[in-house]
Amino acid sequence: MSLLIFAALTARAAEPVVQSDGSVLMRIVFPASEADVRAELDTAAEASALHGDATLVSQERQGACERSTFQTRGLISSISYVALRCPTATGWKQTLVSSDSFEENEAEWALRTVEGGTELRYRIQVRLDLPVGQGMVNAQIVRSMTQAMERLERRLGAK
Repeated sequence: MSLLIFAALTARAAEPVVQSDGSVLMRIVFPASEADVRAELDTAAEASALHGDATLVSQERQGACERSTFQTRGLISSISYVALRCPTATGWKQTLVSSDSFEENEAEWALRTVEGGTELRYRIQVRLDLPVGQGMVNAQIVRSMTQAMERLERRLGAK
């Protein structure tokens, strides 16, 4: 019986999948309310802390959006970029404003209430302006995304 209770309290996730457009998509259902999941992702600082790959250097409000400067580890040296994270009807979308190393860096979080909790549809698309294969980039995104969702699950379980 305790195994069934544990299973009921555990998030149900599909493995991250590389889409035909090159983005990486993961869908996960958390046994938590949409309000609880939303509270854990409500700011760029909270969302980026789940990954641990990028350090938030500065942040400022820009209307309903947050303009954030991040520094992340690269293969040879650190990479800085500026992103704009704005609310959408179902969550948030973060788009690249400027970078000397990224051609594209976009993330989208979409929430919806489903039977058993809240489904999070999480999509990331990154293209580097560096001599690095996209397969290597996507493998890193899959690893980071999986770890971020495990951290989010632990945060939600601690409530």
